[in-house]
Amino acid sequence: MHTRSAAQGFGGEISALYLLQEVHGQGLGAALFRKALCHLQHLGHSAFSLWVLEGNVSALKFYERFGGEPFDRECKVRSGGKLVEVAIGWRNIPAALPS
Repeated sequence: MHTRSAAQGFGGEISALYLLQEVHGQGLGAALFRKALCHLQHLGHSAFSLWVLEGNVSALKFYERFGGEPFDRECKVRSGGKLVEVAIGWRNIPAALPS
């Protein structure tokens, strides 16, 4: 867990949610997201966050559709270059649940 997320009141965190490009648009992402949120609720979390690579525009738009709001950025230098991650947060799990 990113400690800054927890410090800002986002106790739950989704660490990874990926789909192959060929299955985008079939509702699988929304179904996985819903399942993850239900699990976070079961664990007692009401607020949660996740981190997305800044260049992953489709993921940023996906999470925005479900009410996620950017609240932080983090730059990491790796052997392959610089990675910029954007933190997306939700204060209310039920409001984020896809219908």
